[in-house]
Amino acid sequence: LGRQAFHTLVDVRRLTADGLLAPMPVPTAPDPPPAGFHPPAPLTVTDPDIALLKRLRNALEAL
Repeated sequence: LGRQAFHTLVDVRRLTADGLLAPMPVPTAPDPPPAGFHPPAPLTVTDPDIALLKRLRNALEAL
């Protein structure tokens, strides 16, 4: 650790020992989604554009 980081950790340790610093409480459960929230529909691709993949394949084969 760098010199500044070490002194920061010592300060945090002292504050914790004095009861002035405590870890955050563990959340019990995630918040429910807001009313009216609907997750996005999955993308449906029937004919993927593979031109880039073909160009990449051809370039690699040319090496």
